[in-house]
This record gives sequence, C-alpha cells and structure tokens, in this order.
Amino acid sequence: MTNTRSFSEKPYHMQAAKELGNFAVPLSHIEDLLTFDVTDFKLNLLGQPMPEFHPEVMQDIYDWAQTEASELIMIYGEQDIFTAGAYPITTDPSRDTQLHIEPGLHNISITDLPEAAQSNIYSAITRWLQ
Repeated sequence: MTNTRSFSEKPYHMQAAKELGNFAVPLSHIEDLLTFDVTDFKLNLLGQPMPEFHPEVMQDIYDWAQTEASELIMIYGEQDIFTAGAYPITTDPSRDTQLHIEPGLHNISITDLPEAAQSNIYSAITRWLQ
C-alpha cells in the first residue's frame, strides 16, 4: 500500500528545505526529553539527500509581493502559525490585491470567509479573467 500522505507532502518538504527554511520553536524546556533532532529536515524528506538552501528565493518573492504584485489574493487563517509570516501585500487599489485574515487554520478557504469577502474575491477573479 502506498503512503499517499508522504507522497503528497514531499513537494512541500523539498521546497521548505530549498527555499523556505526550517521552522523554529523554543526547545530548551524539553531538550532533555527529545530523542531526535525535531528540526532536522532529513527526517521530513523521506530519506533523500538534503538540497542546497537558497534563502534569496523567498526574499525575491517577498519583495515582489510588497512592491510589484497585482491581481493577488492572500487568505490566512487567524489561528494558523504561518499567518505570523504573512506577505505584506499593498492596499494600493491600482494593484488590485486583497488580504483576508479570518478565523480558521491553515486549511481556510474562500468558502470559509464571510459572504462579503467571498463576493469581493469572486468579483476580482472574474475581472482578472476578462
């Protein structure tokens, strides 16, 4: 039987190792209880060699999102740990971008948003596709 979860998460773990970097959490209070390095990406990459880390990739995307991005919608769950690193997209109306932070976790979707936000998103997508 194939482990589809491992297979489906492999692209994320490869990108994380190459471009996003590893997560960091305080561990000093439980260090004596740990039996392995929980920050070791090799454990997440299913036994593959570690790729070279290129932090400049995400910095380029960060800079683009802040200064040039248009026709962009970002949706974050309020309780998602990744919301702390949300991209700082502009509210400049000429760039037609939207940022939504609503109650929810990492798997929040358009249909989880209030009706007004959903309407704004669907209107924007329709406008962009014309």
